[in-house]
Formats: sequence, structure tokens, C-alpha cells
Amino acid sequence: MILRYTVGISDFLDPDSFDDVPSPTFMNDKASSKNDEGAYWHAERTRNQLQLVCTSWNLYVRQFEHRFVRMLDIRHEKVDPQALKKAVRVSFSKYKCKCQQYCAPPYRFWNFCWETIGRAGDLDILIMDMRKEEYYIYDVIRILSKLQQVKTFIAPKCTFGRDFSRLLNALPNIRHVYGKGFRGTLGYGNGAVFGSQTLTTLSFRIRKDGEYETVQWNLPALRHLRVKGDDDASRDVKAAILALLSAVGNRLLSLHLLLKTDQKETLWAVWDLCPRLKILRAGVPMDSPPPFFHPLHTLIVPDISHLEGFMLSPEWPNLRRIVIDRDCGQIQEGRVFTTIEGRPDVRVEDRRGLAVDGFVSCEA
Repeated sequence: MILRYTVGISDFLDPDSFDDVPSPTFMNDKASSKNDEGAYWHAERTRNQLQLVCTSWNLYVRQFEHRFVRMLDIRHEKVDPQALKKAVRVSFSKYKCKCQQYCAPPYRFWNFCWETIGRAGDLDILIMDMRKEEYYIYDVIRILSKLQQVKTFIAPKCTFGRDFSRLLNALPNIRHVYGKGFRGTLGYGNGAVFGSQTLTTLSFRIRKDGEYETVQWNLPALRHLRVKGDDDASRDVKAAILALLSAVGNRLLSLHLLLKTDQKETLWAVWDLCPRLKILRAGVPMDSPPPFFHPLHTLIVPDISHLEGFMLSPEWPNLRRIVIDRDCGQIQEGRVFTTIEGRPDVRVEDRRGLAVDGFVSCEA
């Protein structure tokens, strides 16, 4: 147990650590325990030292090698492709490498990735990390037989199109997906099914050329949803959101709406369609409170200006936490603090969880 603890990594190798982590800030934060490669390599150095102690320790801790594999290291011939058989998490990033020997144009790194995965034997990869590159998901479709154990799929820059639902339908253990654009029934025709029996966390973007009203959303396990809209897709956003929330809203625990449109009518509908919602992120002034017995306890706003006219009592009796989705240094002093007088049970935070108390503690 001591040896396992010594080489253990908090969150980085745990696919369920990405449960309800919809913020782009944290998805790209290298210092976050979910993304900190440095912590993993530190644990690897410790593991290598433990192997030198004695034969029994060497045999035991060696089984924990190659839990994280960078495809770039395989390309650079620093790691044998067979290491993928032990990998829990795989990174498909090029890390901006343009070395002449392996990565210089016109070499296509993604072709190497798919071909290498395709030639590998049975794999137990749990986390596919594609956050830093833009790949075509239809290429991934070709190697789905090697990805049957994947639980977390991180690809916020990848082009999904109609392959989004094909991907979900083909991954029997998928739980958390962070994707880019989904165009609904476009390319499928009416009656397209967007379904997964295991998916609990979903992030995607509504595209201006998408069609969503006739999509059949079959997501019985979904609990956390993040939806972003194209800047010029406002005419499609309301219908798409309402159709989606009508199908899954009664099970949602958290909802993050990042939309460039008037969401007021959508916000009113949220209270009816999402009766179990505990966390809400919306980009409209919070002057439309939930029903008195609604369980919402955390409210996230993009800027302090969205709290103008916000009254905590008695309209928000269950609220315990307000998050302003900015770093402390970007939050303007004043205006918000008079609205929470008399409610010491409500905490105001910046996006990283630092308390915004009179602005002083942020700068400390």
C-alpha cells in the first residue's frame, strides 16, 4: 500500500476526475491536478528510484510503468509502441514539435497516431487526451475497436460533425466527452439518434449550420451538460437548447450555457425543465430566480455585471455559492457586495475558488 501511494497520481490518471469539469479555463490549466504532466513525471522518477532498492520492489513497481504515454515520444523512438498496452492515459499532442528528423512538414503526425494505435494489440486506454490538436474524428472512428475501454474523451478542438454521435454509440464505457461542434441531424436526416447509456458529462458546441429539433437525445445517464453556441448561431440556439433540455433536463445536476444570444426565455424554461439542477452557469442578468424549493446551490456568472439587480433574499433561499468566472484581478471592486449583505452563508468566489471578500483577500 505504501509503494502504491508513493507512485500514485491524484486525478491525472483518474477518468472520473473529469466529471463535471466544463470550464475551458480548467481544461487548459497545466497546473490543475487533472492536467499536470509534471506531477506524473515526478512520480515516475520516484518509481525508478524504488526499483533500485531490491528485486521484489522492482518487480512490484515496474507494473506501474507507462501509465501515461505521449504519442510524440513513440514518434521520437524514445518509447516502444508496446508501452500502449499499459497506458491508462494517452496524449495525442505534438507539443509544438517541428524537429527535422521526425516532425517537420509535410509529415502528418495524426496519421502516425492512428496507424500506431491500429497496429497495437488489445488496449486498456481510459483517457484519450486530444486537447491541444485539431483532428478529424472520422479518423478515430477507424480505430474504435482499440478504444473500447475509453471513459474520458477530451477533444475540444476537434471537428466532430456527424461523427460525434457515431463515436458515442461505438464506445460502450464512455462517461465524459469534451468535444467541439455537433451539427445535429445535418447529414443524417430526421430521426438521428444521439445516444449513450453511460455518458454522464457532455460538452459540445451548437453550430450555425446545424439542425437539432428532430434529434433523438437518448442519454439516460447524463448529469452534467455544457453547451456553447457559435457567435452567429443565435437563431438556432433557443430551439436546440429547449429540445435538448426537454429530453435530458429532468436528470441534470449541472448546466453551463455559454451562448451569444438572449437567454432570458431559456433561463425561465430551465427552472421547469431541470428540477434537480444544483449548479447553473448562464450569461444573462440573474433577475429571474428559481422556484422557492428549487435545489440550486451554485450560481456561476461570466462577469460581475450579471449580478446587477440581483437580490438574494428571499428569492434564492438555497443558494450557497456565487462564482464569478474570472480571475480575482479581473473582477471589478464593488457593486456585487451590497447584494449579499445579511447572507453570511453565501460565498462569493473567483473561477479558481478564491473568496472575493471586499477584494482584499484576492490580492493577498
